[in-house]
Amino acid sequence: MVMPSVIYVADAREAMLNVRTMAEAAKKPIMVYNNPVAYRVDLKPEHMAELADCEWIVAIKESTDDIRRITDLRNLLGERYQLFLGVDDLAYEGLALGCDGLLAGVGCTFPRETVALYDLMKAGKFAEALKLYQWMTPMLHLDVSTKLVQNLKLIDVLAGVSTEHMRRPRLPLIGAEREAIETIVKKRWRHGRFNTSRLPDGSPFNDPKLQETGMKIKPSMIPLLGVMAIAFAGNASAQEQVVKIGHTGPLSGANAFAGKDNENGVRLAIEELNAKKIMVAGKALKFELQSEDDQCDAKSGVSAAQKLVDGGVKYVMGPYCSGVAIPASWVYSEGGTMMSTVGTNPKVTQGGYKNLFRIIAGDNQIGSSMAVYAAKVLKVKKVAVIDDRTAFGQGVADEFLKEAKTLGLTVVGQEYTTDKSVDFSSILTNLKAKQPEVIFFGGYALQAAPLTRQMKQLAIPAKLLGGDTLCSPEMGKLAADAVNDTVFCAQGGSILEKATDGPAFKAKYKKRFNLDADAYAASFYDQTLFIGEAMQKANSTDPNKVGAEIYKSSYKGVAGTYAYDEKGNMKQAPVTVFTFKNALPVPLASY
Repeated sequence: MVMPSVIYVADAREAMLNVRTMAEAAKKPIMVYNNPVAYRVDLKPEHMAELADCEWIVAIKESTDDIRRITDLRNLLGERYQLFLGVDDLAYEGLALGCDGLLAGVGCTFPRETVALYDLMKAGKFAEALKLYQWMTPMLHLDVSTKLVQNLKLIDVLAGVSTEHMRRPRLPLIGAEREAIETIVKKRWRHGRFNTSRLPDGSPFNDPKLQETGMKIKPSMIPLLGVMAIAFAGNASAQEQVVKIGHTGPLSGANAFAGKDNENGVRLAIEELNAKKIMVAGKALKFELQSEDDQCDAKSGVSAAQKLVDGGVKYVMGPYCSGVAIPASWVYSEGGTMMSTVGTNPKVTQGGYKNLFRIIAGDNQIGSSMAVYAAKVLKVKKVAVIDDRTAFGQGVADEFLKEAKTLGLTVVGQEYTTDKSVDFSSILTNLKAKQPEVIFFGGYALQAAPLTRQMKQLAIPAKLLGGDTLCSPEMGKLAADAVNDTVFCAQGGSILEKATDGPAFKAKYKKRFNLDADAYAASFYDQTLFIGEAMQKANSTDPNKVGAEIYKSSYKGVAGTYAYDEKGNMKQAPVTVFTFKNALPVPLASY
């Protein structure tokens, strides 16, 4: 979280530059804390719009006392930022207006009630939520005070969950101030805790007898009762241990076909692991899949990552898009979660995070392989480049350019587009005059397909080259015959038809899902099985112990042999070049 200027009262221009500089230097997901009441620095909706181009700024903690600000932010910025409310006694109003969540003060003492309030609001049960909110509000007011820390510490003591230790110059409340806070809290408790079915099972406040008789439970008993509930719940399945395997990828939108393919690869592996009944530390492991839609969007991806981490998921397969993998990698690292991704941008593995594995070749291999193929197989001299400015598109295009120049190819044009474009006529008209023999496209199939059709319409004889995202049957579905012998792409992995277990995997996948395996189903399948094997060898499900086993060993899978260097890159990552015949990808050679 980036705080405002708390000593010097900055104006908006100074505050924006300060936030941007910190975000770009940290290169980690940033939440901007806006609290003009306390700090007299106000970043208004129009200022946050100016910061919207900084990919690392993903959330706002809005702590103005003007609830209209929430609607103004949503109207101007839509869903660009995750929006959190930082004022306790505006929680109901903020959630009703569409805030993504709360950053609570008093809520830390009352986590069950705060979560129940959030769940009720999100479920549209506003009447029930209002009753709970009214019960909490007198205490929530204590968060909005110059002595909020002292107030919250005293409430913690009264609830038996913490101490009044705080940093100087703050001191515990005394005298009339202390008595006033105690009176507010004790009056609420005399009314009894709020009865709601949304409180977690095992909560001491779900007991109907307690609700009938009012406050019959001492606050100091809350932690003990919570521990007892957890202990009893754990004994129910003492001989079985559930291991959640997360997956994150585009399950909706333009790239959903790729996300579902990756998810299916993980699902197939999980079903096989469960059939094996793997034993670790005397318990049978039961693997469960938890899949989240990141939409190939950085904001959604960070949110999905946080949801998985908060849900106790310690192994995540994905993301698919580099633009999601880069910011999400920090969330997984902080949460102690292992991440196995097909994000190919070199920056994905340059963050220094352990237990992060790239399970295919990176852009440096894919992009350079296509440059080598253009020079030595297609025998061309003049090339042009178009990239969509996504982390993936730019990364793979840069690597192609670098290798092309090393090989002595002439770059006659370099153009830019977006991952939402469908009309490339002006770009192609400009390039046609420069007569490139190949055009390298850094981007995804959803743009590459109309690009290919428009090349044919403009009678551009050049071949279209690209990375792994073009090696999908989706290209043929969208561009039809235009792709035949025109599109060439490189994909991480060896030729499945020639791999020992490749044909069997494809048949098994087809039988299970009634679909043909796409680009990376085999890679996700392989890595999931590798993780299961590493758990057996380490005799543990601890990601650190399992990760240590993966780093020191190797696994022969369907799509290749998986062994990783200290940064999490594959030591030997095969790359296969494809073209299209009858609108279907056909492998030409592996390198």
